[in-house]
Amino acid sequence: PPFIGGVLSDAESLLVVCNKKSEAEFLYRTLAGTVENCFHLSASMCMAHRRRTLEQIYQALVKRKEKVLCIATQVIEAGVDISFQRVIRLAAGMDSIVQAAGRCNRNGEEEMPVPVYVVQCADENLGKLQEIQKAKTVTIALLEEFRKRPEEFQNDLASDDAVRWYYRKLYANMEEGFQDYTLKKERDTLFSMLGGNTRYYTDDCGFYGKYCLAQAFDTAGSLFHVFDENTVDVVVPYGEGEALITELEAQSHVSVAWLKNWSQRARLYTIALYEYQQQLLGHDLRGVNGVLVLPPEAYDPQTGLSLEQKSNFLEV
Repeated sequence: PPFIGGVLSDAESLLVVCNKKSEAEFLYRTLAGTVENCFHLSASMCMAHRRRTLEQIYQALVKRKEKVLCIATQVIEAGVDISFQRVIRLAAGMDSIVQAAGRCNRNGEEEMPVPVYVVQCADENLGKLQEIQKAKTVTIALLEEFRKRPEEFQNDLASDDAVRWYYRKLYANMEEGFQDYTLKKERDTLFSMLGGNTRYYTDDCGFYGKYCLAQAFDTAGSLFHVFDENTVDVVVPYGEGEALITELEAQSHVSVAWLKNWSQRARLYTIALYEYQQQLLGHDLRGVNGVLVLPPEAYDPQTGLSLEQKSNFLEV
């Protein structure tokens, strides 16, 4: 926090990008009282909440030209056209750092280049985010190499040589088959299924050699999950979401057509809960006509999902 305050004292706007939602929430709660326009953005907030916060940031930054501090997770790194005078990025992969840097002086408001800071977070636990941890380790190694021999990278961390060094080191440090997406309870990998499929498509198959395609597209598609499959969607009492929950509670009988229409309207007021979050909420997470609903005390109007009463969020 003192470093953040020092950077902000020299600029009118600052974006801090964290690796974890718990980090962003902690920093926001610590710094919220120090700046009039302090905002939080993370996937703990439903889409409607994030859109409203982004509009508030835009109004303060562009319309009113006020001092702004935004504490966010990676949700702000792509698809958000907002420019800050300074950016602090907690150490992660170089691709994430470059994405965060894209929010700094985005539209060339400053005539001279402005700094983007990469900071290591003390005691950061990325045990459940192994890909970020691996990328962070290589980034730190690259920064050390750049510090000692900047001329080998054309004195530019975004140079082709720097990017090449980073990805070669990143891939070299990966265990064999890491990117092949090993399938649990299967004797194959996703890469194999979408390639030669040699573990399933062998000469003892009845159709071996009869078709030009050997890939197991359908099986691979059914086994692949973009996000953690142990999540459930829950409607939150934020904004119109509160009225939607009341509307759902008032229904004594829910038809499929009615629920489909209601679900489409509730989509902007929905977040995903991981299994451990479901366990922390326990019986407080209630079902209404087959839909999970978050209790009001578990949703903060600034930071979204709040489980600090259930657990020390620094450990999450």
